[in-house]
This record gives sequence, C-alpha cells and structure tokens, in this order.
Amino acid sequence: MQTITGQLKYGLSLNGETHKDFELREATAADLFAAEDEVSTDSPLKFNAALLCRQITRLGTFDAPITVSLLGKLKVTDFNILRTKQLELEKLGEAGAGGTE
Repeated sequence: MQTITGQLKYGLSLNGETHKDFELREATAADLFAAEDEVSTDSPLKFNAALLCRQITRLGTFDAPITVSLLGKLKVTDFNILRTKQLELEKLGEAGAGGTE
C-alpha cells in the first residue's frame, strides 16, 4: 500500500502542540464505503474530508482518531495541502496497480 508524507503550513493545534507533519495511506474500498456512511456523497467536500480522516496515518504526535470536525479546525491552506496529497496518492496508487485484466 502506497503512503505519502508532507507538512502543513500552519498545522493543527491540539493539546498545546501544533502538529504539522503528516502521512497519508492509499484509500481502500472500505474507506470509501465508511466515508459514504459517515457523510452524504451530495457534499463532495465533506466526503473527501471523511475519506482523508481514514487515510491519515500520522499527524505530528497526535495519537487519536482524526475526525471531520478536527479537520474543520484547519486553515483552508492546510486542508488544500492534504487534499492535493490525497489526489497525488491516488495517482501513485493507480500507476503502481500493475494488475492484469
């Protein structure tokens, strides 16, 4: 499974610490189903946020599940960084699929 790392510009302040470094993993079909169960697919922005919550494997030293409401505390610039990395990871996963038909 592909992963990708990056750094938020402003970070997420939690428990007196600002968390900037992150790692995302490739989404699975189960992640898509769970994100769809959590939020309506009528709202692509919220759906992508719910999917990101499942893909984030590390956000600084924060050791708890990432939720949509936590992502909602990010500055738009930082959310866009995560979203760009999410799309980049999707392309990497597709390029590395190498399956047979």
